[in-house]
Amino acid sequence: KQTCNYIMSSTPSKVMIDEYDAKLGYHRSVLPLDIRLGITTTTSSPSSSSSLEQPLLLRWGLLATGKVAHDFAQALKFLPHHTITAVGSRTIERAEWFAQRHDIPTAHGTYEELGSDPNVDIVYIASLHPDHKDHAVMALNSGKHVLVEKPMTMRAEDAQLLYDLGMEKQLFVGEGMWTRFFPAVEWTRSRIGGGCNDDDDNEGEAVVEPKIGNVRVSYSS
Repeated sequence: KQTCNYIMSSTPSKVMIDEYDAKLGYHRSVLPLDIRLGITTTTSSPSSSSSLEQPLLLRWGLLATGKVAHDFAQALKFLPHHTITAVGSRTIERAEWFAQRHDIPTAHGTYEELGSDPNVDIVYIASLHPDHKDHAVMALNSGKHVLVEKPMTMRAEDAQLLYDLGMEKQLFVGEGMWTRFFPAVEWTRSRIGGGCNDDDDNEGEAVVEPKIGNVRVSYSS
């Protein structure tokens, strides 16, 4: 029996069978963050078949220097095409300590300095939960994409505010819910939403037939 991983095609009723692409290093349905942000400019000609071989680095700035920022910095070291160019803290001493520990070239003694750093494309918000909204607003107003550690904000209204601000400025706003992007989770979501039809007449394609629709969770006492 054929195993089906799905990626949506331009035709809503069909998806292309999604296989691991060894050259790209990922399944096309689980795109890495630099692709999601559109940061894919390369030194190769746009018409070249190797246009994805030399992507520019996605340059991260870390806002705060606690344990979650440490864990994130450690994980980011294993990802290709990503680099940490700056870190910001409430004191320059703490920022410099963190920068030395993780080999980060620039340390900022305020979060505002981090937001205005021209060598940062995206800011990872790792501060205390009640400060997430204000720090994310600052970064967005500074022209930076933001990834906010969960919970994104303390109130739904504040999360909506960040979403609206990101849309207004055409910047990425995301919550660090890492399990959402596991390949297994992506695969499960596709299986819930559609079925696999191995039709010889549709070579390389799989027809999606809705199964149970959207999954909702309800609680009762």
